[in-house]
Amino acid sequence: MRVGVIGCGHMGTALIAGLVSQDPKIDISIYESSPARRAEVSARFATTDCGTDPALLCKNTDVLVLAVKPADLQSVAAVLRPHLGSQLVISLLAGVTQDRIMQLLGTKQVVRYMPSLAAAVGKALVGVSLPDDANEYMRHTAERIAQALGTPLFVPEKLMPAVTGLSGSGIAFVFEFVHALCLGAVQAGMSYDAALTGAVTVLEGAAAALRENGEHPVALLSKVISPAGTTIAGVEQLHRHGFDAAVAAAVTAAADRARELES
Repeated sequence: MRVGVIGCGHMGTALIAGLVSQDPKIDISIYESSPARRAEVSARFATTDCGTDPALLCKNTDVLVLAVKPADLQSVAAVLRPHLGSQLVISLLAGVTQDRIMQLLGTKQVVRYMPSLAAAVGKALVGVSLPDDANEYMRHTAERIAQALGTPLFVPEKLMPAVTGLSGSGIAFVFEFVHALCLGAVQAGMSYDAALTGAVTVLEGAAAALRENGEHPVALLSKVISPAGTTIAGVEQLHRHGFDAAVAAAVTAAADRARELES
C-alpha cells in the first residue's frame, strides 16, 4: 500500500508515525507547503518528498490522506482534482462532510475520520465513516490506516457529531476530570504532582477494568461502593452537584456544535 499524506501538521505527522510503527517499510509520500517541515518529516520517517507537486503525489500513491486545515481544503482540492485517479481519499478534517469533499475532489471514494488528540500517542478513538457503496477493500484499508491512530469505530456519517462529543471533545472533559481529582487530593493534603501521578494511574486502572472485564460501568461501581463507606460519601457529592448531568450535557453540547459546523 502506497500512502500519500497531504499536510504534515500534528495530525498528519501522528498518522505517519503510526503507519511507520505498523510497517517500517511502508511507502509514504508527503505533500506539504513548508519546505522546512517537509525536510524534517522526510528525514525522520524516510518519506518521499513530493513538495507541492500534486501530479507526483498522485502518481506515487494508492491512498491519499487529507490532513490540512479545513480552511485550506478548497485550494488544495483545486490543485489535486486534475491529477486524481482511483485513489481512496481519507479525510481527517473536522467539520467537513464527505459530500463536500466528494464535490470538491470529483470522486466518490472518500472515507471520513474523526480522531482526537490521543492520536499523537496512537490511542485515539477514531470515528470512521465509509461511503454508502464502500467495498471490502475500502473498509479494510480504512480500518488499517485508522489503527495507526488508535481504535477504529465504524459509524454512519450522521453519527460523526456524536463521536466528536464523545471522543474529539470528550478527551478534554477527561482532562478536566483528572484535574478535578487532583484538586480534591490536594485539598486532602497531597501535592498536585503526586496527585496527578495517582490520578492518571487510577484512570488507567479503571479503563483496564472496563475493557478486560466487559462489565457495565454500574456493575463495577457497585463493587466499589460499600454500605456507609468512603466511596458512597464521595458519589453522593457527585450526584448532589450534578456530575452525571454535567458530563452528559457537555458531550451533547459538543455534538450539537459539531452538527452546526457541518451545516
